Amino acid sequence: GGGGGGEEEVLSFPGDGVPAPALPEGSPARALCAVPAQCLAVLVAFERARGPSARIGLTAVVPSREEGLLACFDHFLPSCSLSGEPGREDPAGGGAAALRAAGQSAAVLRGASASARGPVHVVGFSKGGAVVTQLLRECARRRASAPGGGADRGGSLLDRVESFSYVDSGLNTRGKGAYLTDPKVAAALAAGGGGPRVELHGTARQWRCTRRPWLGEEARECFGLLRGAGAPVSALFYEMGGRADLAAHLELLQDFRPGGREGTEVQDGDRTGP
Repeated sequence: GGGGGGEEEVLSFPGDGVPAPALPEGSPARALCAVPAQCLAVLVAFERARGPSARIGLTAVVPSREEGLLACFDHFLPSCSLSGEPGREDPAGGGAAALRAAGQSAAVLRGASASARGPVHVVGFSKGGAVVTQLLRECARRRASAPGGGADRGGSLLDRVESFSYVDSGLNTRGKGAYLTDPKVAAALAAGGGGPRVELHGTARQWRCTRRPWLGEEARECFGLLRGAGAPVSALFYEMGGRADLAAHLELLQDFRPGGREGTEVQDGDRTGP
């Protein structure tokens, strides 16, 4: 659901729901346990970044199904597991399979009465980052098939996407799409210039996780591939007071600063990354 109809549209893919007892009593993160609250925080971040005169429309994507509190984006991702982890990617042939997530995203925006014009910003928080990766793959296919290596700016939703933001993206399995790690996709996104900006926003909860070290590795690989290909990319590490707990992961949504400067390495305190 959402409140589309702004001059800019934000398409927000949330993470899993979080049970309040998993967080300390009195923690500000408790206000962000529910998926609607996570998406509202994204809207507030864009309004803060754009200023009081901006008209921002938000469409919060409801997961295709929820297993307990686990978000499962079956309509956007290929062959999701019971817990919502993406399976093998659909073949990149023609037809519906090639633009699976884009077609579903366009339908969601239409259903929310979102503007059919103007820039779109795609944000994936936590598990929602997997949908960002799928949409980037499809954007690369679209650009590779357009005249002039992607210069076509037709009516497709993908042509309207101005930025893709990974916000503390994470999955429980290596190589399943927490971040874009395909050099061919990175090259296609950069080809011809004028492609969408990719922003990486992260905390130690994901990028410094010792239990899932591949999350930081894949974030670094994503940033390096895109920068090396010449695609517009930025990355920002949020210190969160030195914390790497679940509360810091959720509170990132309140600190989220969309619109990172192109080419920026992570700069926050004395830490660099991803």
